[in-house]
This record gives sequence, C-alpha cells and structure tokens, in this order.
Amino acid sequence: MDDHQFLESEWDYCLVLDACRYDVFEDVYDDYLEGDLEKRRSPGSS
Repeated sequence: MDDHQFLESEWDYCLVLDACRYDVFEDVYDDYLEGDLEKRRSPGSS
C-alpha cells in the first residue's frame, strides 16, 4: 500500500484511530458510522 498525502486529498472528515486494528474496526464501523471506509497509510506511519 502506498503512503497517502492527506492534506492533498479532498475529504470532509478524517478520523484517525491510533493503535486501532483495521480488521476489527472494519467489522464494527457500520454499527456506529455512515459512509465508506477506506484504509490509508500516512507517510508518518513508520
């Protein structure tokens, strides 16, 4: 997966979940949030 430049993208909301496992969040996000879930990796991830 390529790094993503968040500030160079169009978005209305950006939710950052530090130390949250994507696979677990993916299973439950529909219960709490509307919209499409997209996995992104920031250049500061490492």
